[in-house]
This record gives sequence, C-alpha cells and structure tokens, in this order.
Amino acid sequence: MVGMWSLFREIDQSRTTWAIKARAIRVYREPAHDCFPESLEVVFHDEEGSKMHAHIPDQFINKFIGIFKDGHLFAVKNFMVEENYMFFKTSTSAYRLRFLTKVLHLRSRGFHSP
Repeated sequence: MVGMWSLFREIDQSRTTWAIKARAIRVYREPAHDCFPESLEVVFHDEEGSKMHAHIPDQFINKFIGIFKDGHLFAVKNFMVEENYMFFKTSTSAYRLRFLTKVLHLRSRGFHSP
C-alpha cells in the first residue's frame, strides 16, 4: 500500500473499500454485440506499472463518459472487484474493476509512472 492507496497486486475480492490512484492508459467504448450491452472500458496502470482493467456497465456510461481520458490520473474508492473472465484480456490480472461510484480526476504531481 502506498499511503492510503492500494497497489493492483494487493487488490482481491475480499472487500469493497479499496482505494486506488492510477493512470488511465486506454479508454474506449465497447459497442453492444451478441447478448452483451454497450460498456465503457478503461485500462489503468498503478505506480508499479501493473495494469488492471475496469468495466463500466451500460447504465453508468453517462455518469463516467466525460471523466475518463487517456493519460490522466484518477483516484477511485469503493468499487467492486470481480473475476477477469474476459476472452480478450487487456491485463494479466485475475481481477477487473467495476465502477459504480465516484471518481476524482487528479493532477499528475506525485505519481511516478514506470
């Protein structure tokens, strides 16, 4: 843990009170297909360079669409952690994040990118 922020290697499904500070390295909309509705997807890296995928379900896209931008730093607390069951994975993590909560856009000072 770096101060109050957890690193991705520490995150698991044991609780919902995690707090992360991470940089968005890829933000994209996934169009609806087959039986899956549209979603917003974000790939993050933490201060150690570990990557984790975040999924935002269709009913929350409007809440987050203007917030996440490639290359920007964010603080996120109290999110869900679920198994990374995606067929095409954007990270090697066993988990992915599901955001239904508040996200803060941060200035980059004090965040060391690998």
